[in-house]
Amino acid sequence: MCATRDEAVGILCKNAPQISQDLAEHSYDELLDPHDGFFRQGRIDMAGLKTVLELRRRYGKPTKLRDDPIKYYDPSYHAAAMAPR
Repeated sequence: MCATRDEAVGILCKNAPQISQDLAEHSYDELLDPHDGFFRQGRIDMAGLKTVLELRRRYGKPTKLRDDPIKYYDPSYHAAAMAPR
């Protein structure tokens, strides 16, 4: 394992003591999978956000219309985070 992976797995095990070392390592691999894991650049999937809003509208209490995802996502924060320093 690389040092960063070792450190991340160690942090997970420390903060979730019920998890085994093996499961923590597997979780790390799943979460950071280049094809199916978290996005490295932190991009928001707008179709996914629309789905979340639709589910909230359908099943949330109280029922509220939330149909415009841009009201809940400000891309300027992402742009600022990705800007070269």
